[in-house]
Amino acid sequence: MKVILTGATGFIGNEVLRQLLQNPKISLITVITRRPLPDELGSPKIRQVICKEELEWLEWGPSMMRWVDGSEACIWCIGGLPKSSPSTAAYITTTTSLPLSAARAFSPLATLERKFRFLYLSTYHADVTESKWRPFEKESAYLNGRTERALFELTKNHPLQVQYELYTFRPGSVLDWMGQVSGNGFCGKVGRLWVPTVPVRVLAKAMVDVAINGYSEPGISIFFEHKEILAKGYEAEQREIEEKNQGGAAAAEQRKPERSRLKAMVKR
Repeated sequence: MKVILTGATGFIGNEVLRQLLQNPKISLITVITRRPLPDELGSPKIRQVICKEELEWLEWGPSMMRWVDGSEACIWCIGGLPKSSPSTAAYITTTTSLPLSAARAFSPLATLERKFRFLYLSTYHADVTESKWRPFEKESAYLNGRTERALFELTKNHPLQVQYELYTFRPGSVLDWMGQVSGNGFCGKVGRLWVPTVPVRVLAKAMVDVAINGYSEPGISIFFEHKEILAKGYEAEQREIEEKNQGGAAAAEQRKPERSRLKAMVKR
């Protein structure tokens, strides 16, 4: 399976990339990025497409689209909070304009023969109505909600509606491998006091699993709230452990005849 990934140099996107690399079902990861990945992430499964100019992200011309041909999913991990953006305009571009432009450009990848899944990493407090009271990060809540609404309209109006699947993830504060909330995470480190947490590996596991397998419930757009992310992530993690154990047991059974032959030779 071929997958598109953005935000691979970020905190969450980097973990998604790590798990995609480890998954045997993934044959190619097209990483679209502004800056090259670290050398240690070099892998034949990775194809880097460097896009330094904002216009490249907004227009998606033929020279860009040729790199994503045949892809079956896009995991969109570009994001952040207003405080990490140089201006309001830049934040709007990053949070709304870029993912919408990509989702429109990728729509032809959904065909009668093959589905395409667009996974959008949103935020815990996103508000599609842009009207609910928010005591903190109101700008982020409304803007992410606006993006979610626009993505929903895009997939709803797709000519092959059931073939273009949209999945939105709304995690709370994301924990790193040390169990700490990133300073750039939801409301920073203080956010852990009132916002539920999810380990980054579990969030990434949930997104990778949905990118590969989709979701059992039909619908134009599926929202994964915080609790659902935890459930899906831990479920995928447990399934992966069971598959590895089964694979190990099967390999052991295959080796039994060879062990018996060696034992017979030793007795002689």
